[in-house]
Amino acid sequence: GYQYRAFNIFKGLKSNLSGQYAQVFDNFHIYVPNSALGTIKPKTYNAMKTTDQGIFEDNLLNIDAFERIHLDPITGFYKCDENVEQYVMGNKYVDSTAQRFICTRPFYTDKGELPANTVIIVDSGYQWRSDCWSSYGVYGSRPGNVTAQLTRLDASFMSGLRRRTFNVSTVSSTNVGQNALAYMNHLRIYVPISDDIEIEPPAPVEWPEGTFKGNATVMGNSFPIMISIGTADNGLVAVRLSNNDAGATGITYNSSTKAFSITTTGSYSGYSFGNISGTYDTTNNRLTNVRCSGSISSYVSNNGSITATKPSNLWECNGTTSELQSTFKRRYMSGSWQVDTSNSDRITANAVQYVSGGGAVKRRGWTGGAVALNFNSDFSPAKTVANVYFWVYNPSGSDISLRMWGYKATNFGSNFETGSVTAKANQWTYVAMGFTSASIYNFQIADFNNTGTYLTFDDICLV
Repeated sequence: GYQYRAFNIFKGLKSNLSGQYAQVFDNFHIYVPNSALGTIKPKTYNAMKTTDQGIFEDNLLNIDAFERIHLDPITGFYKCDENVEQYVMGNKYVDSTAQRFICTRPFYTDKGELPANTVIIVDSGYQWRSDCWSSYGVYGSRPGNVTAQLTRLDASFMSGLRRRTFNVSTVSSTNVGQNALAYMNHLRIYVPISDDIEIEPPAPVEWPEGTFKGNATVMGNSFPIMISIGTADNGLVAVRLSNNDAGATGITYNSSTKAFSITTTGSYSGYSFGNISGTYDTTNNRLTNVRCSGSISSYVSNNGSITATKPSNLWECNGTTSELQSTFKRRYMSGSWQVDTSNSDRITANAVQYVSGGGAVKRRGWTGGAVALNFNSDFSPAKTVANVYFWVYNPSGSDISLRMWGYKATNFGSNFETGSVTAKANQWTYVAMGFTSASIYNFQIADFNNTGTYLTFDDICLV
């Protein structure tokens, strides 16, 4: 007629068992007949499997190869660097501390209870610490708290130890309350039950990422068409026809057919671009069968047969800081133009904010004069160019005016200004500018507002 029974254990009328939880646990055992195993509560339970499945999959683990184990929680905590191993509610000296923790039963090495590939999951806002002992008594330095959502154990976790335990608490150390079992649900431990624990990562989507250049024949004239596409995550896209902004607003891509479609709102000489579509040739990393659907389409004689490839004079800015420093340099105005050979950290790698590839060049501003990004050394031989294209990210709350110069002589000599553009506040801006064709040895991009802003540049192209 009972739902539960509990057991009290003592060792003589005058023995004090405080802090000897592990020893008592070792000396008290309950055995049930095999015939009764089907009627008792199993040791494992999987009520949280549906909730945790996504976490496992994000870590490329197969949750069906694991089973969650019971932790038998009580209010209190372990502390392996003191003689008193376990502090629980009811000890008048530690009640105020103990009520902030839930602790588990011990897990033993000789029982194989936490084998390699055991997975521990803890909810956000909670943390766990695993105290450990190689024998009874003081172990030494305690392990630290863990807040990582998923931890995958290897054999070293139990190596050289007799047992481990777990304390669970909130990161902010709030009190547990009365329901230890519900509180312990914020920590889940899964042990492997088969060898099929890992899943294959999903095949990467071959997204048409980067900057591509083709030539459109419009009304008998050959005009460069630039299509620059960011990552699938940032969704950045820009299209320019002879430096006219097509007003690209978004891109869709079919990973099965490799077909892309870019929506635009812009026009050329009053004729709309419409959707710009084509196919991504993944083998050759190029765009093929490029066409526009707007009213300008009837004036594009090669509409539907344009191929756009990566320009040869394209700097994708995906290097490390040292690689970018060897490619770019900064100059500043201080009475006269000078090449700055110090403060190399002003050119840095930006692996967080970028358009495509694996990074961008981040240019730390200087408020002492016009700051610029130029190439670290003269082009050899000089490059004949008539257009400049690049992405720039302005993190400030105000627009920034950028001015650009080309240099017709070595060592930054015989400069001419190609024009100015606006880097819009708090966003990426795609810059496209044409100028009179010239043979240049270097090119410079300057923040002429002297704002000292950390500008980021990506996919710089001179053609």
